[in-house]
Amino acid sequence: MTVAACLGCAGALWAGGGTPARLWRAPAGLLAPAGEDHTQPAVSLPAAGQETRSVRLSARPADAVTEAFLLERTSQARYPLTRVTSASPAGAAQFAATGLSEASYDLVLLTTRGRVEGVNLKPPQAVGTPQPSGPGEPSREGLLAAGTGSQREGEALPAQAEDRPFSERDAESIRKLVLGMTSFADRRRILFLKGSGTEARVLVEELTTRKTSLPSPVPFVVWRAEVWFYRKEFGAWDRYDSRVIARERLPVTQYEQTTWVFDPALGGLQVSEATPVVEVTYEVPEAFDPAHGLVAGGTPK
Repeated sequence: MTVAACLGCAGALWAGGGTPARLWRAPAGLLAPAGEDHTQPAVSLPAAGQETRSVRLSARPADAVTEAFLLERTSQARYPLTRVTSASPAGAAQFAATGLSEASYDLVLLTTRGRVEGVNLKPPQAVGTPQPSGPGEPSREGLLAAGTGSQREGEALPAQAEDRPFSERDAESIRKLVLGMTSFADRRRILFLKGSGTEARVLVEELTTRKTSLPSPVPFVVWRAEVWFYRKEFGAWDRYDSRVIARERLPVTQYEQTTWVFDPALGGLQVSEATPVVEVTYEVPEAFDPAHGLVAGGTPK
């Protein structure tokens, strides 16, 4: 499987996977915190026929990606990709993480222009064969179709539900629900919205700028990104779950200089027996899109 992404950015950069993360600035390139060495020894890929479960990255320009790692969201485990010594295509650098378990991974890239983080917004896959259940018990598919089950990472949706079309009208209904919701956050926007059948996933960014009771010597904001899970039942969309992707408390000056964007093309990389090797092609252009996260100098105030 090949996943292609084309992104770019400028400004400060966050390091580390999961939450919390540590911030350092890189106005003229990527600088690791003092005393920490983020370089990794180069490795060679296994010979043909000896491949293990792995994720392989080919990145351009060759010097743009300084660090790459995988996040397994359920356990919050982090798996570094190491630079590969074998020949690379002209102008590209290659990285790999090998010996992986069968799971879904999100790829995170630290570049000279900022942080790019994969997020899984892929809809559940349809299944054609019902899951077995005990005598007198409803099947898993029956519970999901009735809305009494929970649809999370790696679970499947009944084929009949998957076959129902997801329309622009569905998307607009979800947008109204997301943007019309009241919460402690005083600013909210949708970064991505993906739907299929009666399931949808929305990457939502929230920003709290109002004063709180938390002590702080300087003005600060609370920034967070979450995936909200929606299901359509009886003709109406309803949110049934959520997952925090990032949550940070930032001084205003750091918030304005931070670049941290998201890309669904780098999320939900499924390593399995059927697909033991996942290949990712990624290009870093000149600028990130502020609509997809924080971009230094371009994030909405």
